[in-house]
Amino acid sequence: MENGLYIETNLVCVCILLILVYVTWRGVVRETEQLVFSNICFHSMLIFIIDVLWRICDGQRFPLAHTVNELLCAAYFIQAAVLGYYWLRYSYFLDPERSMGHGVKRFSFAIPMILLIVLNIASIWTGWVFYVDDNNMYHRGPLIYLQLALATSYLLITFVGAWLNLFSKHKYAQKSKLVAISVLGILPFIGGVAQLPLAGVPVFCVCVTFGLLIVFMENQHQLISIDPLTHLNNRNQLNYFLDAKLNSRNSEKHLVLFVMDLDYFKQINDKYGHMEGDRSLVILSNVLKRVLGPRGFFIARIGGDEFVTVAELDYMAKAEKVMALLHSALETESEKLPYKISLSIGYAECLPVGDTIPDLFGRADKELYKIKAQREDKR
Repeated sequence: MENGLYIETNLVCVCILLILVYVTWRGVVRETEQLVFSNICFHSMLIFIIDVLWRICDGQRFPLAHTVNELLCAAYFIQAAVLGYYWLRYSYFLDPERSMGHGVKRFSFAIPMILLIVLNIASIWTGWVFYVDDNNMYHRGPLIYLQLALATSYLLITFVGAWLNLFSKHKYAQKSKLVAISVLGILPFIGGVAQLPLAGVPVFCVCVTFGLLIVFMENQHQLISIDPLTHLNNRNQLNYFLDAKLNSRNSEKHLVLFVMDLDYFKQINDKYGHMEGDRSLVILSNVLKRVLGPRGFFIARIGGDEFVTVAELDYMAKAEKVMALLHSALETESEKLPYKISLSIGYAECLPVGDTIPDLFGRADKELYKIKAQREDKR
């Protein structure tokens, strides 16, 4: 009965991951992300299937049963190392500001996996990590804890790396994704460690599947709430955020909406091409993240070259200081470019009673158009 439940749980996890891969490939995510997510799902499914076959074969009598059992044992432990390695690589893919690098650096990440491949192949003859007795029963070898430590080290690095980045003031816009990455590391780590004393309980497969489910849900959330070019919030998220703020005002703060347009965006596109135009939007979004993010501002791209930020300020004079900081940061950034990046900014404070989202946008847009008109008059 226990063996049957163990096998059924692994097979259910395989089915769940197959569904995730199917939904991923039907979606609109980038092809690279499809491949990377499908790859980690494939390696997870493979270890579950090997585990099922191993569980069926262990202790059974049939031609070449002993050899098959040894090969399945080696394959399971090798796949655990391979899965850990690809799990770490996937975490680096999810956090685009980190890189595993190439050549020597990437090879150094693969060293634990390579060592475990060699150890487990050798264990067929030496019994270092495992051995199979005359009754075709699996037993742990003296180096089983080294196997566990090296395989789960990838998962621990994934968790620690994401968790440390959570405290970086420059990663505020990626908080939810970093939480998902940390879960991606810690859940399988817990499952891998718990699987050793709980050999008959399918802990590892459940933890791995839940970790991938959480990352999958975060990816789906990003698709519907994050602007794909700049990785800022989109208009839907802005509306949700503003609606919540308008319904739960902090009377001690000034709720302010800033509406921003990138100046001369059409000229950048016409002279340097649309790829450079997209690059200018990304540069601008990075400046917004760097300047406004640590101050707790909500930032969104609502279309084209239009950006919005929402802030709760202690005093209204701070709004002018914020704009001055943005203009200064953009001037510094423009020194590295063949064109100038600058913003026209209009802002409006939310009224204490009865203000709606269209009302707030209407006043902010009016200020923005006034600033644009003044700039045109000076030309």
